[in-house]
Amino acid sequence: MLKSSKRMVMTVGDSRVGKSTVMKLLLEIYQIQGKRLKVYDHDNRDRLLAYKDLVCIEKIDFFNKQTDRMFIDLVADNIDIILVDMPGQHIDKTCSKPEPHSFPLERKRSFVWLG
Repeated sequence: MLKSSKRMVMTVGDSRVGKSTVMKLLLEIYQIQGKRLKVYDHDNRDRLLAYKDLVCIEKIDFFNKQTDRMFIDLVADNIDIILVDMPGQHIDKTCSKPEPHSFPLERKRSFVWLG
């Protein structure tokens, strides 16, 4: 049996442009499709709190080396899609190209950095 492909979807953009709204819509679409989701919320405004009974939502801080959890979950068999809601107030820091050592998995993966 073929494994389904994994996805990590991140909303990144300036403040107040609708990132959390897009995340809520994606969350609902993927739920309807029966996808197994994990949501990471980097925003401090708890805009996804209403969905906590539908899907696992965890707080994450990208700037304090907590990103390993996302990549570990990306290879987990019980998760199809990881959604990450990023805050707009850190857009410059978020969109800077990461150092190669900041990707924790030893397995070879393809990443496309749009920034």
